[in-house]
Parts: sequence; structure tokens; C-alpha cells
Amino acid sequence: MGCDVTDLKVRLRPKLKVVDFAFYGAVLGVVLVVAHEVFDVLSDDFTASEPFGHIMNEFLAAGLGGALVFAAVSSILNRRTRDI
Repeated sequence: MGCDVTDLKVRLRPKLKVVDFAFYGAVLGVVLVVAHEVFDVLSDDFTASEPFGHIMNEFLAAGLGGALVFAAVSSILNRRTRDI
């Protein structure tokens, strides 16, 4: 009737590195912008008056946005794992 260690259903997950996930989010955001811009150029639908500024703004927004979202998610998952 003793408690055996193999009976425990709790599985500890390793702590996620927030910096790594922020980097993954930034890379994903930049890849999505590249795919979007390639599609715009190939479909001849690029109507920006200043293409360099337009593309750089999208790179900046997507990189920062992806990094913030992925960092927030990994931080929340780390907090939930710590509470168990």
C-alpha cells in the first residue's frame, strides 16, 4: 500500500528560455514579412510610394511583435509550470 514513485502522474517540464523563444518569434515574424513582400512583388501589387521605408517598418513591427508574443507565451508557460 505504499506510494511508489512510478505511480505519480506529475511530469515536470523543463523551464522554457524566454530569450530563445523571443528570438524564434522574431525570426518567424521576419520570415512572414519576407513571404508577404515576395508575394506582393510577384503579383505586381506593390503600391507603396517609398518601398524601402514601407518594408523596413513591416520588418520592425513583425520582428518586435513576434518576439513579444513568443516571450509572453513562454513566460506564462513557465509560470504555470512553477505553480504545479
